[in-house]
Amino acid sequence: MPTLFCTKDDIDKFVSAELPDTCTDLRFFQIVTKCMVHGPMWNYLYIQGVSKLMGKDLRGDSVESFEFKPKLSTTHQLLRATETISDGFENKEHTGAVFLDIQKAFDRVWLNGLIYKLINYNTPPPLIKLITSFLTNRKFTVRVNATLSKLRCIQIGVPQGAKLSPSLYSIFINDIPQKHNTTLCIYADDTAILAKNKNTRFITIALNKHIQELECWFHKWKIAINASKTEAVLFTKKRDNPKCNVIIHNSVIPWAQEAKYLGVIFNKRLTWNSHINFIKNSEIILENSTPLSLGILQ
Repeated sequence: MPTLFCTKDDIDKFVSAELPDTCTDLRFFQIVTKCMVHGPMWNYLYIQGVSKLMGKDLRGDSVESFEFKPKLSTTHQLLRATETISDGFENKEHTGAVFLDIQKAFDRVWLNGLIYKLINYNTPPPLIKLITSFLTNRKFTVRVNATLSKLRCIQIGVPQGAKLSPSLYSIFINDIPQKHNTTLCIYADDTAILAKNKNTRFITIALNKHIQELECWFHKWKIAINASKTEAVLFTKKRDNPKCNVIIHNSVIPWAQEAKYLGVIFNKRLTWNSHINFIKNSEIILENSTPLSLGILQ
């Protein structure tokens, strides 16, 4: 090879490629996209590599996180949370729930910590190297009108929209602390902690103890929680809220009448009226909106 082409960057200056047209060269398009390292080849890697790792169920019998498990979706996690609350009502128990707001979860994954965990989970070394090459040496630029900023390195986070990112995030939070008297519901970066008891004081104590452990774990793995956007709801038939409060980062989380989890609004009586009204109002807005206002809403 001529000395001119000494690095991949030098080659990129002279070599470029475009995807074949699907209308004229469908077979060629399929061959090229299947072999692209940062294209649909990641589907194959996801199925053959990471899904096998996650298929081992890293936490044994743990079922709190559903996003990487086959045939499980947000619906199953919503049903799990709903059944926990409904069982409490049937047993004349209250259920306290804290819905955590994790700040920019995918964008703030500590890459060295993620690679460390992949090694600890006995991930095959070739797969670790491939994932590392996928996550590191990424760069970004900012465009304002026709002006581009200088390239900057991305030091943290997993790529938004990448096929592997949800599973990599799940691996990163796989060892999140659990307690015997609380239920942890996780789907990607949507996290809820539930505790049931006939005495609301015991509910608050259980939630606060779990939150204290989570705070230490979040600090260790450089995960930030937004206390101002975190919500707490006591699911009960009674009108009064508990006298004790949930506390995160020395901030009191007031008991709310309702909260949204995985796109569904849960009110304290679990009647779904708030969510139904929200859907109805959304449909009315869409029906009465012009194309311009729809674009603004989106």
